[in-house]
Amino acid sequence: MEGASRQQIFRAVMKIRLLASWIALTAIILAGFAPLSDAAIVNIKSPPYSAMGDGVTDDRAAFATALAALSSGDTLLVPAGVYRLVLTGILKPKAGTSILGEGNATTLSLENGGLSTFRQFMALGGSDTLINGITVVRAADFPLVVFSLVNNSSGPSGITVRNTTIVGNRDIYPSYCHGFQYGQSDLNDVLLENLTVTTCTNGLFRAGSSAGDVAGITVTRSSFFSNYSTDLQFNSPNGVTSDVVVQDCHFRDNRCTSAGSGFAVGFAHVTNGLIADCIMDGYNREPIHVEDRSSGIVISGNVLRSPALLGGSAILIISKTSPDSATNGVTITNNLIDARDNALDPYLVLVTAGNSTGQPVPLNVSVENNILINSATTRTWYLQTGSGPAPSGNIIHDPTP
Repeated sequence: MEGASRQQIFRAVMKIRLLASWIALTAIILAGFAPLSDAAIVNIKSPPYSAMGDGVTDDRAAFATALAALSSGDTLLVPAGVYRLVLTGILKPKAGTSILGEGNATTLSLENGGLSTFRQFMALGGSDTLINGITVVRAADFPLVVFSLVNNSSGPSGITVRNTTIVGNRDIYPSYCHGFQYGQSDLNDVLLENLTVTTCTNGLFRAGSSAGDVAGITVTRSSFFSNYSTDLQFNSPNGVTSDVVVQDCHFRDNRCTSAGSGFAVGFAHVTNGLIADCIMDGYNREPIHVEDRSSGIVISGNVLRSPALLGGSAILIISKTSPDSATNGVTITNNLIDARDNALDPYLVLVTAGNSTGQPVPLNVSVENNILINSATTRTWYLQTGSGPAPSGNIIHDPTP
């Protein structure tokens, strides 16, 4: 009951936070399009910017000049077209500005002039910035971070990216391509909504060395498929990440084959995280991975099909290092795990210290009211002694002999 109560309270708080974000975003959008004297809608194809959007002309200078000219409340309109951008530096939308495209009809095709130099496409480091309705495609072989959520001087708040597609083309170009990077600086209230992220390396990640204090990241109604590492990696060994919501998303066909990566959602040193109402199909390793110093985690209402096809588990809760790094407080409830096509012997739920000493044990982990469907070879769970209350209310289906 304690786990269920914690889950109900946390989900209620997260729903309030998400509603507040939507209300705030609506206010920003309405303000941006209201006929106010100090707000403007700037068409990237109109003079003096005159982007061509023909897929041949390099339009990067037009974007850089237009973004630099915007003021808070202004919107850069990017009509349908293919905008070829040869990257030479990071584009930096100002605080309070918006970029509005026409969804799949507005494509930004990123190149690097034949160089193999690492690039970042856009740094969303200003508060109350909005990216809405664009498709970003890596069109050459160079290492790339598409969107960097960073500000080197102060912590931005209120960054929204919605109705946007990122195509990393990792299946064509071997260099890495990450969709989003966060954590280099403090950050608050990020909403990623109705995204499609495909053939990237990581969909979202945080570098292990990043020391920023990040609170409030919501990823909702989005699709992640055919990526080559972890779709959403909230990993914070040297910083803080809190109040994360991943809800109503579809993850499928991850292409990572190595152990220790290739998750749909990974938490490490995350305080208060919700993974809810998602579908996760076809993962070679565990779709859900929660480790060191994570606390207040709720995993609820998800459907996991064809997990751990090359080993691991469907859901892994682990503490790997010192006693003060133990994962503490995880509720796994009302999920469906269907492993009928798995030919190996993974556990569907694995809760463990993960090392030869057996310490530190994850604490206060509850497993309740799930439906767990085994194959002829899979195992239901290993819940290390001392990790939490006895599992309850679960329905376990084993194959008929």
